[in-house]
Amino acid sequence: MYLLNFEIPHEIEYGRIELVTVGENGKSNRIRIIDVKPTSGCKMVKLNGEFIETVGMTSSGKVKIVVTLADSHDYAMEVNVYEHN
Repeated sequence: MYLLNFEIPHEIEYGRIELVTVGENGKSNRIRIIDVKPTSGCKMVKLNGEFIETVGMTSSGKVKIVVTLADSHDYAMEVNVYEHN
């Protein structure tokens, strides 16, 4: 399990998060996620394919989400947060 722990500059009502790892060749690959649970800073999260969909992320503190990956390798991760319009 990993704990995503990040801050955002403004409130995001609906969003999407992807986790990627960058290989030695510079190409990024999405990391396969099998479970997610919000702990703070977010009203709801759910897994949708290779993405984490979010509702009600707050900018007033840290957003914390527990993520379970499909495998147990150690990764250097990049967390990309996208806002739905």
